[in-house]
Amino acid sequence: MLDAEKKVYCELSAKMKGVNLAQHFGKDSMRTCFGTERCCRSNDGQRIDHIIAQGGLLDDSQSVRITAFNVLQQFGGSKSKGSSDHCPLWCRIERGGKAKRVAIVEEEMSVKRASYS
Repeated sequence: MLDAEKKVYCELSAKMKGVNLAQHFGKDSMRTCFGTERCCRSNDGQRIDHIIAQGGLLDDSQSVRITAFNVLQQFGGSKSKGSSDHCPLWCRIERGGKAKRVAIVEEEMSVKRASYS
């Protein structure tokens, strides 16, 4: 990002008390725009697509909250796949009481078992 663009981005995010979801969920190293498919495979691109959310939406005690985020590189970044050179971004928005989290654990021989916490 150019310095002037970064300044405007930071100012606008601050005005809305915004949080960049990629940074919040530890995905800020995942790039979203690629010149070639090879660049996409090696994550050698730019992160120019963002979801900015109000910080309150990340609070687990709220009735509406954002609980997950990801960059879907497998669905973008390559015109040879018939997609854009940009990758879609995804976030989960939940409503209601806090649900139990389910962790999927992969074991040998591709057997999947759920463990509840």
